[in-house]
Amino acid sequence: YVIGLEISETDQKVIPELHLNTVRPGLINDRTAIIANIQNSQPVIVDHLSLKASVYDSTGRKVYQKNVKNYKMAPNSNMDFTLNPENQNLKDGTYTYHLRALAGGKTWNWDKKFTISEKQAKDMNKQVTGNSNESIKQIVAGLSFVILLLLGIVLYLIGKLKRIRKAS
Repeated sequence: YVIGLEISETDQKVIPELHLNTVRPGLINDRTAIIANIQNSQPVIVDHLSLKASVYDSTGRKVYQKNVKNYKMAPNSNMDFTLNPENQNLKDGTYTYHLRALAGGKTWNWDKKFTISEKQAKDMNKQVTGNSNESIKQIVAGLSFVILLLLGIVLYLIGKLKRIRKAS
């Protein structure tokens, strides 16, 4: 088993300091996502981290949101916090990403603008699994091949059975 150990050279408590580095659209597991990179710049573990993320379009309307609790973050590290629109295509435009983080009695609030270009939206939406006509065409072609193969095997066996009966 593993035992975690925290060593310090002083009795002075290190206060966590979080930063929102970047916000960008992307694909995670073949699904569209808004990816925010969060950094813990201090040599301290961040326990019981709660994150509340919201994405607003240019009119101020909330289009996506995600809330999580009890995350942990390693010292001097960063992580990608993903917000996955549920089976929705990304739309081009300018958005505002609002993130609120709470840990150890401290609160951080960030607002960061990001843009999804028409080309980015089109390219990402095309790559989403199960979101294009190409995948449907591939499924239909595969099923057609299997059905034709089974039909051929059945016809071959029927012909062989008829030859055996004629020979008897």
